[in-house]
Amino acid sequence: MFRALPLLVVALLPLASCESYYRYYWEQPAQHDLTFDNIFDACLGTARTEFRIDPAKIDRGLGTIRTRWKNKLAAWGKGRRSRAYFEVVQAEAGDHPKAPKLQVRYYVERQRHVDMATPLDPKEEDWKSDGQDRRVEALLARHLQLRLAQAAGERPRRVRGVKIEDPSRLKQ
Repeated sequence: MFRALPLLVVALLPLASCESYYRYYWEQPAQHDLTFDNIFDACLGTARTEFRIDPAKIDRGLGTIRTRWKNKLAAWGKGRRSRAYFEVVQAEAGDHPKAPKLQVRYYVERQRHVDMATPLDPKEEDWKSDGQDRRVEALLARHLQLRLAQAAGERPRRVRGVKIEDPSRLKQ
């Protein structure tokens, strides 16, 4: 038991100290049977809701979109930036004959500024990976679902009004 513990620590040490092992998890919203152009345009419109589009990083042929960095600079090492990646790919063949042919995958990469000496003038090498921004991914998921539904010809659901009554007026 005591001999295996140092070997385990030595074996896991390289994994814990290297950021290159971080893997982004792609989000995949519900799909509609749409053409590639409709899905790609929905992704482009969704990316525009939260980020600025970089025309040099859009490749319609490969079905990829990468946005520009959205910076939030702050002092004391609390600066953050994020950008979104979208990809329209062929779906795996499913058992169901009406399975969609294309699927959308996306994630939002987040980085933090670690140099406290120059908090408002960061260099590219001062940014370190900070995982994914799940809150922005949830917003993008809702926008993308609405845009895909509109492209498929579905009407958005109407929110039913809530009748608020004064509880003191209710008869008991």
